[in-house]
Amino acid sequence: MGILYQETGQIEEPKQTFDNTVKRPMKFSPLNRLTELYLETGRKEEARVLAQKILDKKVKIPSSVINNIKNKMRNLLNEPDSLNNSTHTNK
Repeated sequence: MGILYQETGQIEEPKQTFDNTVKRPMKFSPLNRLTELYLETGRKEEARVLAQKILDKKVKIPSSVINNIKNKMRNLLNEPDSLNNSTHTNK
């Protein structure tokens, strides 16, 4: 649902949807989406904080998706320019 709001250019609705999802037992994909939303809307510091939370989060069931998300967050934190010029795609 948050993705549909985001694709229509709405800002507050996807944030609320992703926030609600994140409040459930934390899953990586909604956290990743919320990080992307923060970056797309210029909320770089919030994206940075959430990226660190994702990296600190314990993996219960390893998967390539989680590995990719964690690598993306590492890159985001290690490359300050990525917070300024990165393009984000929804998959």
